[in-house]
Amino acid sequence: MSRTNTTHLTAFTLSAPHSATMTFPSDDSNRIFIAVSHGSRWRMPLHWHPSKACRCISVKCLSRHLRVYRANDKGSGDWLGGPRTGAVMFEPGQRVTWGSARPSRDRKGCTEEWSVEFVVTDVGLHRNDKLPGSYSTNFQLASAALDRDIYPLLFSTPFWLKLVFTLLRFFLPRAYQALLSSLLWIQLQTILYAHDFHEYHGRINFTWPWTMQPMGGRQPRWARDMQLQSQYLITNIVMAACYWFGYLVLGMRGEYAEYTPTLEGGGDVGEGDGVRWDEALLKVANERNGQGTGTLIAEVPR
Repeated sequence: MSRTNTTHLTAFTLSAPHSATMTFPSDDSNRIFIAVSHGSRWRMPLHWHPSKACRCISVKCLSRHLRVYRANDKGSGDWLGGPRTGAVMFEPGQRVTWGSARPSRDRKGCTEEWSVEFVVTDVGLHRNDKLPGSYSTNFQLASAALDRDIYPLLFSTPFWLKLVFTLLRFFLPRAYQALLSSLLWIQLQTILYAHDFHEYHGRINFTWPWTMQPMGGRQPRWARDMQLQSQYLITNIVMAACYWFGYLVLGMRGEYAEYTPTLEGGGDVGEGDGVRWDEALLKVANERNGQGTGTLIAEVPR
């Protein structure tokens, strides 16, 4: 079985508790519109791009309140926030995270969804991978999550692993589902690493002896620097291990042609006048999603 072809989809929706919809306009290959339902726990994870290129260009709040954290290589960073302001620009090498402000800062009883305009240089990452959010991996963007349940049947899945899945499916169904989720997590890390998207995976708290002092002792610069470097090191080890293990052992790749948007005449989304929509494909995609985690809704334009 081949991977699901999602090249013609432009809208993906995830279910509660991380309700969010990501839309890829056909007229602009760099913009992504993200709408988050009221009460959703969706947020962009803390991440950075090691290369000199700035993959995340800006984020602009379109409704409700946005809270953004930006930190340079050796800085503690700062929080920015406010309602419907101008775009917050990102610089190469910055560590960033952003999401909706706390509910207490919104109007009482407000049910308006929170939405942003996200400008990036690598739309393929967000189409190939999860809808970024939370430090956990409980929700994913369409393309990778859509193939979660058919992974044991894919042509690229090693034969020995297919045998393991067959045994678990009949004798240990819970272990079968747990293995699917674990392999999906590895697939997500593989895609992220291939696209220079390094996500936070923990750090060594070298500043702990000072933060635990009753009066809060001043943290020395060397301790803060070592703590930051441990964060980079741990993330690189975890994601590189997932990438090479997935590539060499599990038959995974960092990018798939089936997930990369194209126009009917060729090229990426945004390079032409429109996208060819295949309603039969959308129907299959929605039916498949009923077996997986989260909810994928592929919108057909009217």
